[in-house]
Amino acid sequence: MVGIRIVNHSHEKPGRSKALIRELTGKPLGSIPMYLGFAWILWDSERRGWHDHIAKTHVIKV
Repeated sequence: MVGIRIVNHSHEKPGRSKALIRELTGKPLGSIPMYLGFAWILWDSERRGWHDHIAKTHVIKV
């Protein structure tokens, strides 16, 4: 469809166990930067996440 494929070192289709390992490790590890950006709020004196610093925004109570 898009011209890419997941293969093992032998350029063969990975088995179910390798595909499962790839999914179970790849998703959480790939999400770490996102979670760190939100966790930063706990240590920031103004309670701003990375997304707030980048966009120069603040969250206020109304």
